[in-house]
Amino acid sequence: MQNNGEFVGTPNELFPIIEHEGVHVVDSRLIAEALGIEHRALIQTMNKHQTKIEEDFGILTFQMEVLGKVGQPQKYVLLTEDQALFVATLSRNTKRVVDFKSRLTKSFIDVRKRLEAGKDLLADLREEMLMVEIKKLASRIENMEQKYQWLLSAHEELAESVRDILDEMPHAQVLFEILLER
Repeated sequence: MQNNGEFVGTPNELFPIIEHEGVHVVDSRLIAEALGIEHRALIQTMNKHQTKIEEDFGILTFQMEVLGKVGQPQKYVLLTEDQALFVATLSRNTKRVVDFKSRLTKSFIDVRKRLEAGKDLLADLREEMLMVEIKKLASRIENMEQKYQWLLSAHEELAESVRDILDEMPHAQVLFEILLER
């Protein structure tokens, strides 16, 4: 949004960084606007330096957009952080350009911070889910331990009953062994 050649908004306002095909990018039209130059002039500058930009910072992602119902298609570029910062260095360091470079850098830093916060949130969520699963397993283990103790107690009672029977009946030992063989 331009108003008498000046950017409408605050100098600290961040650029809208979008994700395109898994990469965070900024629209060249916003860069031209922030620099106070015609978009076609920025495209010409990028075309002039395209080989260097693409060698060092990756292929430029040119896009087309039709303006209005029967308007002319407008060519623009979705620039990665490195590409956008390099293109910015091609401008003389006027106050406006320096402000732009600062805003652009802050915009990409903000995206990285938000992504990192999202990763931290995801890690916290995973940890929480893991703790829930651990508590479930601990409960199951405790339940199994109680059943084991009950079985151990029942086995001890049974063994004691068998010993009592064997003590009371001298021939019970032989009968017991015969039963076990079957």
